[in-house]
Amino acid sequence: MSVVPFQYRVIRRGPFHTTSIISINSAGEVIVKVPSWVPTWEIDHFVQSKSDWISRKLSLFHRRPKSSPKKFIDGELHPFFGEEFPLKITKISFINRCRLKFFDQVFQAVVPSDHSPRQQKLDLQKLLLKLYLEHGKRVINEKVYFYSKKLGVVYNRITLKNVSAKNIGLTTSTIQYTSKDASKVKIYYGTSTSFGGAKEVSTSTTETTYTTELTGLSDGTKYYYKINTFDSDGSEYEGTILDFTTLPRPKITNVLIQQVANTAQSTILVSWNTNTEVSSIVTYYPESTPPDARDEVNVALVKGEHRMIIRSLLPQTDYILVVKGRDRIGNEAASDSQRLTTATDTRPPQISDLHVEGDNIPQITGAGQEQSAQLIISWNTDEPATSQVEFGEGTGANYSSKTQEDSNLTINHIVIISALTPSKVYHIRALSKDKADNVGRSIDSVTITPKATDNALNLVITNLQSAFGFLGGLDN
Repeated sequence: MSVVPFQYRVIRRGPFHTTSIISINSAGEVIVKVPSWVPTWEIDHFVQSKSDWISRKLSLFHRRPKSSPKKFIDGELHPFFGEEFPLKITKISFINRCRLKFFDQVFQAVVPSDHSPRQQKLDLQKLLLKLYLEHGKRVINEKVYFYSKKLGVVYNRITLKNVSAKNIGLTTSTIQYTSKDASKVKIYYGTSTSFGGAKEVSTSTTETTYTTELTGLSDGTKYYYKINTFDSDGSEYEGTILDFTTLPRPKITNVLIQQVANTAQSTILVSWNTNTEVSSIVTYYPESTPPDARDEVNVALVKGEHRMIIRSLLPQTDYILVVKGRDRIGNEAASDSQRLTTATDTRPPQISDLHVEGDNIPQITGAGQEQSAQLIISWNTDEPATSQVEFGEGTGANYSSKTQEDSNLTINHIVIISALTPSKVYHIRALSKDKADNVGRSIDSVTITPKATDNALNLVITNLQSAFGFLGGLDN
């Protein structure tokens, strides 16, 4: 077989195409479109048989005068069905988009007055292309109708468009499509292009949008589907094969529970994996008291590893824990129940922010008692605990006295030590005991109680003496 004097590019189309087409594109490239099942030797033979026609068309293409790019300005000529016609542009201020029509042998355009030359060109270029397509379709339909009657053949005028899969769930999917001039459609679907399932829907010949639900599907599975149309004579026309994938059923795996060390109360770290994006929910409760169940929730949708910290658990207690998650349409996954025993609480409360303030207790006139001082001690703990202070005079490691323990468990503590000697050195230490009897102790703190002050009457007399120099003989 002789070699053709030109190069060509082969485009293989779907198996349902039955014809081979040769065309020359705007760049002068020879394109051969064939069904996917046609062998290479047959393509070569087909091109060889049309080589004279192709060579003539290529020669005409290369002799064609080169046209400069169109500017889409007023008076410019544009081709239309083998002839050229002028473009007439009218600028108007009260519109916001361009309009174009072919009327009376002229391309008549209306353009907003604030459009730049570049925007005018882009908009009119799109409108002209749309006009070409619309008129071309009309002319082709007229010719097809004319020759079909002349030859006594029937052609398919059915249109099917806007086909899509919507509302995809675990086991269902809705197929939406718009048809015209079809008496019915048949939706084929399955896990391969051999399909296996089918649904038939009667349709109107007027353009109408339909939705058909496919049920009984498997979760997390890719499905192929096509919509074949039927005319009034019952002839079936092949549709394009499309696909969708059902949502995977959420699954929880690899649940791992770890005790977190050096925490004020029993704390655990829970981690797990999911196969799709779901929220994070951990339900837990002491095994002996299910009504005390609590949920720890993170609504963020995560695929893969999840982590969550559970705090304030009871020490040395058996717990039941279940991990859950919901996907974006509400499908829930749950793990098996996990049983764990929290660790024994051996860590004492951590004491911080210790403050000591001194104050005098005024002497009561005529009561015959000496003036005394008091210390107000406050601190915080990182877990609920009791409140107590041990103290002693001077400095050192011995504490001769201790306040009565306040057994109320709290994290904010305050203790007042009364009946202390004014202007005296004391050293103190705060004590806090948690529910497991672990005792936390602050560092030793040294302070001096405030010095004694006169009672109110003596202060008034002293001030008057200093100011006015009288009452000097009252003591006599």
